[in-house]
Amino acid sequence: MATNISELIHQGILPQAINMDYFRLFNLNQEFNINNIQLKKAYLALQNLVHPDKFVNYDINYQTIAIEWASFVNAGFNTLNNYADRASYWCKLHNINTDIQAEMHILEQTMSWYENLEADSGSDNRKLIKFQAKTLQNEFIEKFTQLSYMDTSNQLLGRYAQTLLLIDRFLANM
Repeated sequence: MATNISELIHQGILPQAINMDYFRLFNLNQEFNINNIQLKKAYLALQNLVHPDKFVNYDINYQTIAIEWASFVNAGFNTLNNYADRASYWCKLHNINTDIQAEMHILEQTMSWYENLEADSGSDNRKLIKFQAKTLQNEFIEKFTQLSYMDTSNQLLGRYAQTLLLIDRFLANM
């Protein structure tokens, strides 16, 4: 019996398992609020097992599988490591529609921040707006976390996920 992913790759068993959900991949409970340290440790351990450099002396089939797995592990880590992406992914796993509009007052707030930055792009104003956006982001992370524990089918979670994506994009564009 294989004891690690690289052995599974060598046996040709692994390709069918690449569709597992990211929480299971990293041995995490399927909850929005995860342990980021545990995620990082699991990510590094998995990359150590499947990194394509470990398969340079194998035939192209093994190399291809290793590349696919390394990409899958990277995608999983990037998704779960980002609150907004994790919220959207969590909703997808729970069949919650995220193809809806974010909270209207947040849309209005981000528009106001963009206008404010356009009018005054000074570092003090930028710091203030970034602080406000981070504060709002934390509020919605908390809302999402609490509601996800109470009711995993609540469609409001989809709106919260979109709101987190909106704030995340704003912060990335600052």
